[in-house]
Amino acid sequence: MEDSLTEITNCSVFSYSNEVLVEVHGYTEDGEFTAITYQFSPTETDEMQLQPRGQIDSAHEDEIQNILAEKGYTVV
Repeated sequence: MEDSLTEITNCSVFSYSNEVLVEVHGYTEDGEFTAITYQFSPTETDEMQLQPRGQIDSAHEDEIQNILAEKGYTVV
């Protein structure tokens, strides 16, 4: 897995017809700025309910759920 971020500075959400991407920006332990992208698929029953396509770093879960909730999405 990529380096975990010790400080998150920004999150961006990109919505497409068949996926939603969340890009988390911040700094690693080494002080390097980086971005980590998480992919989500809408469920078959509700396009506002998302399933992660991979594992989400536990340090990023709350931030990701909050930014998605602001956009009207729910992670299931």
